[in-house]
Amino acid sequence: MRSIGRPRVLVCDDEEAVRMVCQRALLSAGYEPHVVASGAEAVAAARRESFDVLLLDVRMPDMDGPETLAAIRAEDADLPCVVISGYSAFDDAIRCLRHGAVDFIRKPFDIETVVRAVDRAMASTHLKVDSALLAATQIATSSPSVSLAPTAANIPASNSSKLPIPL
Repeated sequence: MRSIGRPRVLVCDDEEAVRMVCQRALLSAGYEPHVVASGAEAVAAARRESFDVLLLDVRMPDMDGPETLAAIRAEDADLPCVVISGYSAFDDAIRCLRHGAVDFIRKPFDIETVVRAVDRAMASTHLKVDSALLAATQIATSSPSVSLAPTAANIPASNSSKLPIPL
């Protein structure tokens, strides 16, 4: 997890009502939401601060969701993203998925659906971290150390400065 304490969610939507509903629901669910109204604001926030999940609208006036996600993922390739949209544009959904979105929710949505999607995105982050730690542990514990002591003991004593080389 990236943050200490409550997991931080960056909420980016150009509709104020959506931002406020998501903010209240995420607060109630134990998250610390940070809301912004545009893709440019989301990119700037992601550069300044660390977030655990990005909740991103697809269609916005300045930068659309796929552009915003690509810019943020260029800075933080591991940030999980849940995309929301009031449009059924599958091309946009596919573009977001290609840039690493982990879920896509259509508006109007039930707020519990959003919270569950953020929960799943957090869980996927934990799984990646746990897998990386497990792999590192396995590498560290399964690689036998090589001791040269037995090899050195088999070299005959000599006054010569040349080492014996077996033929």
